[in-house]
Amino acid sequence: MPTNFLDEKHRTCVDSLGTRGRAAFFVGRVGRARSFQYAAAHALRASIALTLAGALGAWGSPIEDLRQARASVAEPSPCEPITSRFVSPARIALGSTTIVTATVALQCHAAPIPLDVVIVLDRSPSMKGTPLDAALVAAGAFVARTDLARTRIGIVSFSDEGDVEAELSHNERYLRSAIAGIRTPIRGGTDVAAGLRAAGSILQGERSRPDAASVIVLLSDARNGLGELPVIQQARILRDSGVYMVTIALGISAHVELMASIASTPDDAYSSAGSSVLTAIFERIAGGLMSLGAHDIVVLDRLEERVAHIAGSSRPPGRFDGRSVEWRLSVLGAEPRSLALELRPDRIGLIPTSVGAEITWTDSLGRTGVAPITIPVVDVFDPSVEPTPLPSATPTSSATATNPPTPSPESATPTSLPPDKFFTYIPWASSAACEPVRQQPNVVLVIDASTTMELSLSDGRSRIAAARAAAQVFAERTVDQGGVVGVVAFDAESRVLVAPTRDRTLIRNGLDAIVTRVGSRFDLGLTSARVALEGMPAGAAGSVMVALTDGRVVGSTAEDVESAASLVRGAGIELWSIPLGADAAGLALLKLITIEPSRVIGGTGETDLEGAFDSIFVGAVCR
Repeated sequence: MPTNFLDEKHRTCVDSLGTRGRAAFFVGRVGRARSFQYAAAHALRASIALTLAGALGAWGSPIEDLRQARASVAEPSPCEPITSRFVSPARIALGSTTIVTATVALQCHAAPIPLDVVIVLDRSPSMKGTPLDAALVAAGAFVARTDLARTRIGIVSFSDEGDVEAELSHNERYLRSAIAGIRTPIRGGTDVAAGLRAAGSILQGERSRPDAASVIVLLSDARNGLGELPVIQQARILRDSGVYMVTIALGISAHVELMASIASTPDDAYSSAGSSVLTAIFERIAGGLMSLGAHDIVVLDRLEERVAHIAGSSRPPGRFDGRSVEWRLSVLGAEPRSLALELRPDRIGLIPTSVGAEITWTDSLGRTGVAPITIPVVDVFDPSVEPTPLPSATPTSSATATNPPTPSPESATPTSLPPDKFFTYIPWASSAACEPVRQQPNVVLVIDASTTMELSLSDGRSRIAAARAAAQVFAERTVDQGGVVGVVAFDAESRVLVAPTRDRTLIRNGLDAIVTRVGSRFDLGLTSARVALEGMPAGAAGSVMVALTDGRVVGSTAEDVESAASLVRGAGIELWSIPLGADAAGLALLKLITIEPSRVIGGTGETDLEGAFDSIFVGAVCR
């Protein structure tokens, strides 16, 4: 790096350091600098220290120092990438489009990256009372959940204008005091852009840290008095400068679409119709931020020559240069993040969507890494040719065709119930166990993450909390049998949170990562799970999909769900379902798509989830 990149003042400083000082400046800096001015100031201090140490005989030759520094920089990052890609729909008519979704995550066991986080809270009159009270409690929980030894937090509130309530600080007492002092004004409007500008002034001001990643966590109903455009523009400015954006849309009248559009990725856009789950959402976000181990993420997808990219379709927005799409994320950790784009193949057959895809990153110690991402294939057919009909009966895998499963106890897999009755289970079922042989099933859990999963059960837990707990027990038992378990969540989109694995920690983290959002694309959830299972080698107990949902469909139709389920059955995958809070229509849909009534475990009303999963374990895992 030539010194003419620096301003005159810092060029003079660096030139005065001599060979040893200049070497330290150019290779001794850790992390990223927001400007060369900050970098030069940081390097100047480091170089003076090196020079003094050298004068005392503590360092070897300047050439050796430079060689060691370069060797350290050249060391590859040990972060472990977790990636997957799938197409939906996987079979399309010529001239139609399909959506390719990639999920990316990084398990970094080295030191996590330092963070500067600003919480931006809407305090406009529409937030008065319970919404603001819940927001303040949730912000306090975020502070408590954060590692303040390496993370600084700032607090901003806004109504007509943005106010800095607390500068970036490691001091928990100072931050809690600032949060407690936020009040709604008697009069005023909502200017989300003003709140974002105030947050940006903190993150990019004189007290910013060159080696820290910048994050904004925004809570608002987003009913912006000045319209959407100022919010979108301000958010784009911040993202382009390297700020990572997480949004929470609060309230039944919240502008969910606007908040989702300004988040860094679709997975960073949360919504809640009520304030009861705000604390859980903030704690979930804090936990995810604490896992961030890498920065400067680049995901590159080089498209196949005869596959056209639909302009403006990439989510989050990526850069398209004519043959490849590039996404840049400022940070990434163990929580998967989704990247999607829409494509149109121009020929029939099994068409790969790309000629290559990869993810690159830099970890907290400045080491870089690169890893390939799988290339999915889309089946393009000629719509003028009559397609081969799918079998009407549920096919069986080769393993189960020669060795049909032993019928499960009548009490374990009931056949039907009156639609207005609750389902109950006999206590002994909870102790059911497989024979000592390890069955090695392939299982994917498909969990409904729509906002109806926030509703409470009779024991006080939310549906989603109960689902996580019961699914975790089922997953542990399945892994004990030598099986693999994957996790898919669906709302307006579907996300493969965990590719099928025996890693209990990954499975638990994937279930914990499920947070409710608006929408209920059950069809996409089934499709994502099918693609995940089709990529697995056949297990001795075959492939099993377990869908937990209330059966409601938002954003698609029951026919779409039935079509997706038909492809699941056509792939030889057993489909089981657990209705949770389903009405008669939802229960009827689940019975329709599973074909066999014994594989619908539960009825309308409140289902005993532990018992339901136990019945599936007996009927699907213990062959």
